[in-house]
Amino acid sequence: MTDPVKAIADAVLYEGYVLWPYRRSALKNTKRWTFGCVFPRAHSELHPDDRCVMRAQVLVEGDPAVDVGVRFLQVVHRQAMRGDEPVDALGSALTWDEAVERECGPGRLAIAAGREAERVDGGALVRSWHGLEGAVDVATEPLGGDL
Repeated sequence: MTDPVKAIADAVLYEGYVLWPYRRSALKNTKRWTFGCVFPRAHSELHPDDRCVMRAQVLVEGDPAVDVGVRFLQVVHRQAMRGDEPVDALGSALTWDEAVERECGPGRLAIAAGREAERVDGGALVRSWHGLEGAVDVATEPLGGDL
């Protein structure tokens, strides 16, 4: 049986990533993953509409003991390579940005930068990603009554 809350969370997480196929030529694809995006602080200082912090406030009725987890998509660049030469495509495999799902709980977050290669006909697809650092802070504040 599918957890209905997880199904909603998956729909929001993957909205715009897998629910509608992407074409590089489509104007809507020039900026991906805009719902809930968090950017590096240096980028946000140059682009104030791209936030470097996300905050969520949730009202809990009854027992305030809840588990908090954060899931997100991290951008992974996929580069098609023919030998040592970067190319736009190898067959139907295009150079493009993908994503990998990450999950963490409260506390510090540290994901090392990485790179991995996948052999395909005619060359390789090299996937690489930047390191991420951050924190998930959780606090509670009684509001009175059952909240």
